[in-house]
Amino acid sequence: MSAISAGRKWAFNSCLRSKRLIPIMLVALLPAIISAIGAWAGAWDSDSGGAFRDLGRFIAPLCLYFVLPMMCMFTMLPNIGELYEGGAIGYFWTRPCPRWQPIIGVHQGSVLALILLCGIAIGVNMFIMMFTESISFNAELSNEASTVPFSDWLARSAGLWAVMSFGGIAYGAICIFLAVWSKRAALWSIGMLIGWGAIVGALPGSLRNTSPHRYLFGLLREWCEIENTWSGMFIPDSDPPSTLLSLATLMGITVVFLGFSYIAAQNRDVN
Repeated sequence: MSAISAGRKWAFNSCLRSKRLIPIMLVALLPAIISAIGAWAGAWDSDSGGAFRDLGRFIAPLCLYFVLPMMCMFTMLPNIGELYEGGAIGYFWTRPCPRWQPIIGVHQGSVLALILLCGIAIGVNMFIMMFTESISFNAELSNEASTVPFSDWLARSAGLWAVMSFGGIAYGAICIFLAVWSKRAALWSIGMLIGWGAIVGALPGSLRNTSPHRYLFGLLREWCEIENTWSGMFIPDSDPPSTLLSLATLMGITVVFLGFSYIAAQNRDVN
């Protein structure tokens, strides 16, 4: 078994077969929990198509602003941290293979776990909102059918899942670098993913162009058919990036930070 496949298998199992799965799933299911509360409160009882609209207006931005960064931190950081704290990292670093291979493997395994859990959570949220709109909690409207077909629900939810997947790849590479580079990776990750990512990426100005968050929203607008401007939620992007530019930027960020991870692994003491 190569170092990449060994790291991938270990990281994937570590995310899904440990007690860390509980907080990861709680974060992933936060949109579904909010949707369930909204359904119980009758948020869409008399608003046919309102749940589908709010999936794009509220749930999708919530996923990019909060759920994605937190899931990346909960999946990526502990995997690297456990290797260093338990001394197992010495096993990987002393194998007859370059240090970038275990790093790639851990990144891949963690991302695969994140993608799987995101898919489950987004699917749960979709069915809650879809059936809430189809069968109202209000007895007077209980037989009123939704005007939004299932294919549209599936397309928008699949688009959100794809955006979260590409975001997990890019943000995951950042977390891997910070976990290898610093013993205070959690603090740095909050600053990078929330500060540089969600906050800087949502503000006007030239710095916005440097943030991966802007390009994730570019994909979100294209793949989930969300309008560029919507009053009250976020500052509109006057010149939204294209799908090709967004994908190229996110993949570029991934490659750069995985490269930084390799450099940091070469310089950091195993002890």
